[in-house]
Amino acid sequence: MRQFLKEPLIHFLAMGLLIFAVYFALQDKEPTPEMDEITVSKQNLDRFVARFTGVRQRPPTAEELHKFAESFVDEEVLVREARAMSLDAGDAIIRQRLTQKMNFLAASAAASVQPTEKDLRAYYDLNAEKYTIDGTISFVQVFLGEAPSEAEVELALATLTGGADPDTIGRSAMLPSSLGPATATQVDTAFGNGFYQGLATAKEGAWAGPVRSGFGVHLVWITERNADTVPEFETVMEKVREDWRLETETKFANQQVKAMRQNYSITLPSEADIQAALK
Repeated sequence: MRQFLKEPLIHFLAMGLLIFAVYFALQDKEPTPEMDEITVSKQNLDRFVARFTGVRQRPPTAEELHKFAESFVDEEVLVREARAMSLDAGDAIIRQRLTQKMNFLAASAAASVQPTEKDLRAYYDLNAEKYTIDGTISFVQVFLGEAPSEAEVELALATLTGGADPDTIGRSAMLPSSLGPATATQVDTAFGNGFYQGLATAKEGAWAGPVRSGFGVHLVWITERNADTVPEFETVMEKVREDWRLETETKFANQQVKAMRQNYSITLPSEADIQAALK
């Protein structure tokens, strides 16, 4: 054993091991990377309590709060890991949700602006057509078929003008014999697009026609006609306020986006790219 220990090779190996041991002992340890911190704050708890109470009509228990905290952490972990893996990139639903949140922030800022009555009146005057009440018309009609001859139309018109019962003239059809008071949209819904316009020149209290509908030819008797009316500002002020706020929020959001766009170098597709994409 003594002879073995005297061997130079053993001394060399021992010295080598000692040197390596001292070297590793003196080396700085690799710094431990800081962990990404997740904190369930009091604000998180307060929001959960408010939401829970609003739905359940009672405050949550301590156990339910603990479960919420654990669920919050699990969700946050998954969200951060997904972002680290770039799983959110190109996701249409996530992009839409983030866009909605940004628009909500803009709307919240715009909501703090309170319009004066002068502002609302100016908006009302500028957008009077939005508050116009559509005129209405009431009439009786006689259907003469899809393509009656000119002689048939003249005979029916003369007979009706002479006082004949409208129910005894014309052809049967799945159409109302009278309508009104009805708006232009309601008239065209019942008789086809353009029929209301065809009644424009007909006078009240007399048979007129022929008027063509989507079904054929008619003779009409206008019983009442009411023109479009614009209500007084005071009667629609709340609607005006709602419209003013919505338009203001939209304008503010658009201005915000326009300002944010200045932070980016934007390249839009050329007309050639657009046409190529359409092929």
